[in-house]
Amino acid sequence: LVKETDSRKSLMILPFEDLSPTADNQWFADGIVNELISALSNVKSLRVTDKETTKEYKNFKGHLVAYAKEMSIRYFIQGDVRKFGDQIKITSSLLDIESGDHLWQDSLKGTMDDIFDIQEKVAEKVVEGLKVHLGSDEKKKLAERGTINAEAYELFLKGGEYFDRHTKDGYELSVQL
Repeated sequence: LVKETDSRKSLMILPFEDLSPTADNQWFADGIVNELISALSNVKSLRVTDKETTKEYKNFKGHLVAYAKEMSIRYFIQGDVRKFGDQIKITSSLLDIESGDHLWQDSLKGTMDDIFDIQEKVAEKVVEGLKVHLGSDEKKKLAERGTINAEAYELFLKGGEYFDRHTKDGYELSVQL
């Protein structure tokens, strides 16, 4: 039996923490993670862990190094979000588990109207930090946006959180949003 090797760089975006003063913006933190997973999944030289596995990590009680070995993941993005009214701040860092190094750390501030630019900048930083070359199609996909309307995007993210609760009330609120 021949064992196939995957030459792509393995990456997982860990669940972001909600550090907002009101601590009621987990929907926003989860939305940022989902958008990063979606954008970076288009980069052929990366093997990005899916969002369901990322959600499961929230319940993992062990050390990140043990998890990395178990899941064969070398690079992790971790971060947090702060949202107060229309003001947002996203802090993220890229970790190399093998070397134990932080490859970069960055903090971006803005308003909800800037959210798409901020997400794009974080994704670009990941690609730069991993020293991955992007083809022109990959560059375009990294910059793709489902909408340009920040309010619609916020409602979409909130709706997703209610849907993920898998309750009758959650489904109804999701549809309303």
